[in-house]
Amino acid sequence: MKKEKYNSMPLEYKEAVERLVNVSVGDVRIKNPNNPVQLMDGKILVFKM
Repeated sequence: MKKEKYNSMPLEYKEAVERLVNVSVGDVRIKNPNNPVQLMDGKILVFKM
């Protein structure tokens, strides 16, 4: 998910997701869909089962 989209979520939602034991949130660099050579900041959500 784009970092801008993640940061646009209400703070209470972000905190709720980050508090979940079976979810981890990390920073990643992802390819720009308009120009795959460029990288953009993103967030990765990993759900553990």
